[in-house]
Amino acid sequence: MLAVVLVVCCGLAAVGFVRLGRGRDVAAAPSSAASSAASVEPALFVDVEKPRYLVAERMVEVIVVNKGASPVRVEQIQLFGRLFKAQPPIAKDTLLQPDERKDLKVGYGRVRCRRQAPTSSEPFVRLRVRASDGNQSRARLALPSPSPTLQRLHDTECGLLALREAVQVRYGPGWTRAGRGYRDARGRLVLRRRASREPIVLTGVGGNVIFTVTAHVDDSPQRPQRDPQRPQRGPQRPQRGLQRPQRVSQRALAILRPGDERLTVPVAVAASRCDAHAVADSKKTFLLPLWLRVGAAEEQYLEVEVTGRGRRLLTDVISDCVAAEQG
Repeated sequence: MLAVVLVVCCGLAAVGFVRLGRGRDVAAAPSSAASSAASVEPALFVDVEKPRYLVAERMVEVIVVNKGASPVRVEQIQLFGRLFKAQPPIAKDTLLQPDERKDLKVGYGRVRCRRQAPTSSEPFVRLRVRASDGNQSRARLALPSPSPTLQRLHDTECGLLALREAVQVRYGPGWTRAGRGYRDARGRLVLRRRASREPIVLTGVGGNVIFTVTAHVDDSPQRPQRDPQRPQRGPQRPQRGLQRPQRVSQRALAILRPGDERLTVPVAVAASRCDAHAVADSKKTFLLPLWLRVGAAEEQYLEVEVTGRGRRLLTDVISDCVAAEQG
């Protein structure tokens, strides 16, 4: 007998403890007449968290622990569930010795929002494994339902899709170098209304490993620019940007009001770190985070890419900062 414990994670996760017999299809679709039923022990549950290194990929991680007395080789893995369309199985060639743990990546498909998500089909992982004697087995291992990690990924993606249906968010083409020693670049964040007729609120801006972002709102000399026919409304206090995805303020930095079609917000992007380690570690150098809320909906996190002239100027900002650091 072989025993395999699966922990599905987006960091760590949860699963069942399943014993696999020779040539059996465990807890899967109806097996052949030659296959016999398998015993399934109580499920074990732990936390579910998507690893940071997979943040830019449509993948989660499955942690497989061999609790049997003999080696087992994982040859294939696939993720199923109602929140995302299934991706094709991924071939593996992963040998697990007794009590050994391996972390296996697995993809998930397009998100199913609103009525697209079927009401059935609880999430599970399907494995194909080979025992040390050469016999193959297939295992269908149920995940917690609902799975906190998959649910969180689903809700985030659906919220982001709804946001993009409501408003287009981009950085405008006009960028300049500014600041002391020209250590930063100035540009404009542009919000343009699409489908929604509700207020669209910019609640925060943020930076990343390299850059700090400051939105110049209301009290600064550079005020948010609305369409000429739309008057400015109510003063608000300026907020300072923070590094990494952390919200600057829970209050509105700027509002695209009902009836307004466009809003621009001046921003300054400064290089706050340019040491070799930070530059090498930066995975999203030109993706700048911000937070938006449409009407009474929940606040959504969004990363907006700086392109064109803005990207070239920010590249120059980094180069000048590195040169200054090196003396």
